Amino acid sequence: MDGFDHKNRQVTKKWLTSVLTQNGYLKTGHVTEIIQRISRLGESNTSEFFELTFSYSLDSSGEKPPGCLMKMSKPDKFQPCKREAQFYNFIREDRSPFVLEAYATSIDEDLQSVVILMEDKKTAYPPSEGLIPPNIDTCERAVRVLAQNHSQWWTHSKLDSIK
Repeated sequence: MDGFDHKNRQVTKKWLTSVLTQNGYLKTGHVTEIIQRISRLGESNTSEFFELTFSYSLDSSGEKPPGCLMKMSKPDKFQPCKREAQFYNFIREDRSPFVLEAYATSIDEDLQSVVILMEDKKTAYPPSEGLIPPNIDTCERAVRVLAQNHSQWWTHSKLDSIK
């Protein structure tokens, strides 16, 4: 399988088709187009975010996502991002309602680069419009969702196996 293009920071159609098929999201067909743009999320202290939109061949079937967020590690944050990618690989089978789907991950040790293709929840949890900081109701809702997501893993016995 051709891998993710870490050097140019680009998702290839061949790689995306392969990982979506391998991870059970694409049953037949292939990716015909990928549009990649800088995400509204911008960047965090560890990563940069991009929004991806996909098109598929007419014969495609499966639970194929229309797009996703791409999280690219910053070079000096390789180790924590590598651990995050390993976590998403570890929980892919669980499909908990409070965990983002990670459609695919790729780690390049030589380039110290990690990519995670994850579900974009912008329609379920739209970003705050206007007020910075957001109003208290929006902040409380965000904290509740994050707490539900994170708390189920805080004491999970199998997390120690992720190195």
